[in-house]
Amino acid sequence: MTAFEFISVALSFVIGLGFARLLTAAVAAFRARNRCRLDWLPFAWATLMFLWLIQYWWAIFELNLIIDDWAMWRFIFLLVLALLLFAASALVLPVRPGSEGLYEDFRRNGRWALVVLAVYFFVAVSANWLLFGMSPAAPLNLLTIVLMVPPLVVFTSASRRVQGIATLLNVPLSLFAFVQFSPGLY
Repeated sequence: MTAFEFISVALSFVIGLGFARLLTAAVAAFRARNRCRLDWLPFAWATLMFLWLIQYWWAIFELNLIIDDWAMWRFIFLLVLALLLFAASALVLPVRPGSEGLYEDFRRNGRWALVVLAVYFFVAVSANWLLFGMSPAAPLNLLTIVLMVPPLVVFTSASRRVQGIATLLNVPLSLFAFVQFSPGLY
């Protein structure tokens, strides 16, 4: 096995845990639908977390073409990114939805996933700069910086309306970024 294969397995393991956590929580919410009021807002953010997990996992394959020499600091940078995505995925939906409703749980606990997601985007800009030599002012990094804004708006806002608008605006922005960040072919 090459160094890249070992590294990609470790990163894929963490990303796989994020997928498992999101899917488990979504199934738990579905099962609790009779005793817990479901809400679109946490599900929208969970779907976006799922999207970012897919994007990161797909982008891992490109690393073999970009990085010739693997060093511990590079691996740690990439592992931190994977761990941040896992943490955001683990926080966004409850494992055991309570009777107060999914939105209430999101307001109390799930919105912290959005802070973690914003940190993920910040670290991604740093990784692009330090690992790949991409200027912080490069268009993809500027797009990544813009992606930090909606999660932070939802986190800081007490207004359900503002949270909903920021989430709805973030969906096409995230889809656009997903396409821009993801290599089409390998």
